[in-house]
Amino acid sequence: MWWGVFLVMLSVRPDYVFLAVGPLINTLMFLFISIPMAEKRLAARKLGFDEYCGKTRLLLPIPKFGKGD
Repeated sequence: MWWGVFLVMLSVRPDYVFLAVGPLINTLMFLFISIPMAEKRLAARKLGFDEYCGKTRLLLPIPKFGKGD
C-alpha cells in the first residue's frame, strides 16, 4: 500500500523522490522482522508448517516451481 501512495505522490511531485525511503524501510522491516517473527511463532504451533514454508514463496502464498516439480 505504501508503495502505491508513494507512486501517486511521485506523479504529482516528481522532485520528492527522496520520500521513497519510507516505503523502502517499511518493506525491509516487513521482510526481515515481521515475517521471520510470524514464521517462528507458527513453526512452533503448527505441525507441518516448515514443509509448507519450503513449498511456498515468502510474500505470496503461491507454489514454488523448480527442479522436479
